Amino acid sequence: MIDFAKPNNLEQLLDLYEQQLVSQGRTPMLIIDYLNPARQFIQFLKEKGIDGPKQVEKGHLLEFQTFLYEKRELRRVSIVTYIKLIRFFFAFLVEQGELESNIIHDVEILPAPEKPQKQLAHFYTYEEIMRRYLCGKEVRVTYAYLRQVKKHLNGFLKFLIANEVGSVYVVTESMLLKYRNFLWDELVQMKDTALVVRSQIERLRRVVFYSNISKRKEYSRTTPLKA
Repeated sequence: MIDFAKPNNLEQLLDLYEQQLVSQGRTPMLIIDYLNPARQFIQFLKEKGIDGPKQVEKGHLLEFQTFLYEKRELRRVSIVTYIKLIRFFFAFLVEQGELESNIIHDVEILPAPEKPQKQLAHFYTYEEIMRRYLCGKEVRVTYAYLRQVKKHLNGFLKFLIANEVGSVYVVTESMLLKYRNFLWDELVQMKDTALVVRSQIERLRRVVFYSNISKRKEYSRTTPLKA
């Protein structure tokens, strides 16, 4: 017969709860699953100087959920399971007269916090990006084609620098449209040295492709336009 003689702290009560689970014929693995969330919650409370069931408030359950999300990186489905199993333990405390009601009965399950935006590992300069971009092409294209690509991209990078844009990290669709207008103005207003239409299109196509590659390689945060 289980001795329920008057332990009054949560750790002792958890031991009694374990005895009850054993007496009910629960398997050892299932008992561990039942006890683990409550044990972690008790440890969390202990670090706050709380060791008695009547000291526990709903706010502690909300803080515990935040702790599980941030420190243990648990998913919401796991949080739901934790709270359910802790609720079983507190139902046991009600049965034993330690509490008048199960304060966890209707506790709110917090939504999973939004993940912070991934930080890029390195702030690539224009020179680094150009070198990395062209290096991957050297085994697949002719030198003449590579030189033409570099010429097109250098023109775009000079345009960004002239407009005080410090990196492809912040290139937007409006900036690419501005570059398109720049090329068009050069075409119609500087007829002696103007770009032909095919060359203008090729420059734009090369810049858009470059922007998409930069996003995939994580040289920039967004893909301004689709190729």
